[in-house]
Amino acid sequence: MKKVAIYIRVSTQEQAKEGYSIEAQKEALINFCKAKQWNIYNIYIDGGYSGSNINRPALDKLLNELDKIDVVLVYKLDRLSRSQKDTLYLIEEKFIKNNVDFVSMTESFDTGTPIGMMMVGILSTFAQFERENIKERITTGRIERAKEGHWVGTGRPPIGYDYIDGQLIVNKYEAMQVKEIFDMYLKGYGQIKIRNILHNKGYTTKYGSWLNSSEHTIYRIITNPVYIGKVAFNGEYYEGNHQAIIDEESFNKANMLIDKRKGKSTKRKHLLTGLLICKKCNKRYTTDKGNKYSYYICHNRKRGYKADVKKCFNKIWRVEELEKRVVNIIKEKTKDEESIREAYNKKIKNKTSNNNEVIDKRIKEIDNQINKLMDLYQFDKLPTNIISERIEKLYNEKKTLESQKVDTLENDFPTFEEVYKYMKNFNKIWDGLDRERKIAVLDDMIEAIYVDDDDIDVELRV
Repeated sequence: MKKVAIYIRVSTQEQAKEGYSIEAQKEALINFCKAKQWNIYNIYIDGGYSGSNINRPALDKLLNELDKIDVVLVYKLDRLSRSQKDTLYLIEEKFIKNNVDFVSMTESFDTGTPIGMMMVGILSTFAQFERENIKERITTGRIERAKEGHWVGTGRPPIGYDYIDGQLIVNKYEAMQVKEIFDMYLKGYGQIKIRNILHNKGYTTKYGSWLNSSEHTIYRIITNPVYIGKVAFNGEYYEGNHQAIIDEESFNKANMLIDKRKGKSTKRKHLLTGLLICKKCNKRYTTDKGNKYSYYICHNRKRGYKADVKKCFNKIWRVEELEKRVVNIIKEKTKDEESIREAYNKKIKNKTSNNNEVIDKRIKEIDNQINKLMDLYQFDKLPTNIISERIEKLYNEKKTLESQKVDTLENDFPTFEEVYKYMKNFNKIWDGLDRERKIAVLDDMIEAIYVDDDDIDVELRV
């Protein structure tokens, strides 16, 4: 009497399919053995494992016991594998070489006959074809979701967002930290130093302490276009449905700085590249070269001939003309102490109120967590040493965050006198600077330049 090894595999996706459940396969295969008067040596079950590879515990066990059996029996060929290469490897290199026949119950063939061997090759080809079709449908579906603005990343949403009901939702506490990362990087801080500062401030994310994060985490944040409202898939970028955390100007500058630190050439020819924003359509101005002159032109006007772009008709400026106009505006603005003080006070108010609001919310969350742990202690739900350790950790985070409400302004923001002195020097130093240094000064002083035909609004960074 032949000794038979029954092999059963069900992937997670197939658990609910009629005829593919573990019990359904098991019952059918046992009855088949009874009809053939075969003796069942063992039943090997891989539940929740894909057929795309052969790294499965029950299959491994079966392969190690081939010397004890005569036949491997499956419900259907693709239960063994959906890969033609793996199927033929198992049959030819494992089963046949160990004098073990392979039988598929529903396809009525076995490798003990020539026609059975031929059918194995044919059916395994179709099994792989089905797998490739599934993979293509999944990929196509993800591309369509990306085009519709949905995030199609891994199961770990980026720091700064929570993934709720299929959407990226801004996590205000983490978003505050993302903004500080970009701010510090643009001020010249290195990635490891930024990570250490975040840790020393007591900040945490959904993934834990900054000290335990990878040294590449800061780099991944700075280079991730999700923070300017984009979603990416297969190297293509699409407009996302989620709220941006970082403006495009800061994002582009930070990434230019990354390239510069890598040793790549970031020299640019024109003073205002990356600073100009179209007031009509909110896109960036870029440069274009004519036969005789170079021009600043709205990105949507330049691309307006494309079917998917609504053409913008904002003014096209000659490079020299617009640069001269902007420099003159800056010279006038930097003479006006009251305008600078007003901008400075507005910046201070926004910085302190926004950060304090988010920090207060996080402190409230910590208090709630401490109260829950105290309840667990009261009802003996957790060991005392574990509760004490968790409470101490939360208390230390709370204490550090409370200090940040005072220290953030003192340590991270210049005084008005420092800002005004820097601004006032613009007129004295400008004409003596070379072009590269002029670009650096403008990048440091200008938040954005808004172009609305002949109306130019320069927003200074204080």
